[in-house]
Amino acid sequence: MDYQHNNELRTALLNDDLAAMLVKNIIHNMDSEYFGKRRSERIVGGPKKLKELTENGAIRMVSKDNGRDYYNASDVLMRCRSCHSKS
Repeated sequence: MDYQHNNELRTALLNDDLAAMLVKNIIHNMDSEYFGKRRSERIVGGPKKLKELTENGAIRMVSKDNGRDYYNASDVLMRCRSCHSKS
């Protein structure tokens, strides 16, 4: 793919497995972060899917003293649904 950046012609935006390395770094850095229930549901595809993934142990969950559940951000992001636009 050819594109121009700062009046300089470049041939590829992501090469040499840069995209895979960036995703790996994001997942690694998000391991210490947590999402709330609503955001996690939106990312994985709904409340039933989130409950299923939590029961299977695919997504780690922490219950706080205030009664709210928080889900590990890296686990949620690794199991995000694909977003296909409706045509």
